[in-house]
Amino acid sequence: MKIIFFFLSRAIRAVVKLDYYAKKELDNFEESYVIKLKVWPEKPSIGFRVKNNSFKKSKKYSDSDLTIYFKSIESALLLLTGKISIEQGYSENRFLVKGDIVKSMSFFRILHIVEYYFFPKFISNKILYEKPSTSSNKFRVYLKILFGI
Repeated sequence: MKIIFFFLSRAIRAVVKLDYYAKKELDNFEESYVIKLKVWPEKPSIGFRVKNNSFKKSKKYSDSDLTIYFKSIESALLLLTGKISIEQGYSENRFLVKGDIVKSMSFFRILHIVEYYFFPKFISNKILYEKPSTSSNKFRVYLKILFGI
């Protein structure tokens, strides 16, 4: 699970830097807003803090403004590896959201853009009901995720 959170963190940060539409969604969050993804009640978790119009990985997220709790490791794996869509996970009650619902929708729109860039076309066609608006190419995003270029 730590490996998935590691790559998810890099993917979110890369997409927010390279894609205009993800940046536009990030504008809905004020400075120092903290988002946490956590497998409940297990340990694996990851946090992000909005800083300088970007997401920074945050280790101190006990005071998060928005928390997304996955109900189990299996639910988190299904959602984060592209086996099921965010919409399907929500309809099957695989996660809970604690915090502002409007901000959570902005974060989920960013996740949709990340899924489009991160997964190959045959997977993203299954889990995304429509292609999100994007402004960068996948190769550039992959380079940023893998090498930080």
